[in-house]
Amino acid sequence: MSFFSFLSRIMGWNPIGETIEIQIDEADKAYKDLVGKTIKASIESIEEDASKVKLKLISPIQSGEVNQFLIAATQRHTGCDVYSLKFRPIAIGLEFLNQLAGDVDSRFAIGLMKLSE
Repeated sequence: MSFFSFLSRIMGWNPIGETIEIQIDEADKAYKDLVGKTIKASIESIEEDASKVKLKLISPIQSGEVNQFLIAATQRHTGCDVYSLKFRPIAIGLEFLNQLAGDVDSRFAIGLMKLSE
């Protein structure tokens, strides 16, 4: 746990329900049009170790024939979990969630996540 994560928890801050912005830095071939764009989402849930969060997108991402509203964001660096967002952006990998089963399908992009202003 990083200093920023520890401090956020001591302050009682909870990221669930917060609106975030993700600046897309790299993406799979099928999603290259996302590179350089910013997507907005709200934090729906957090895994117990705070390394992965479930996000609900404000605007969907087209995946095949389906508009995806739910994605997962996983920290890319140890110690930079979702509680660190209170003080600084974190590097994340993005994965689609199977909307029926809640299972992670695959990572499609990486980027920088921060709280929305």
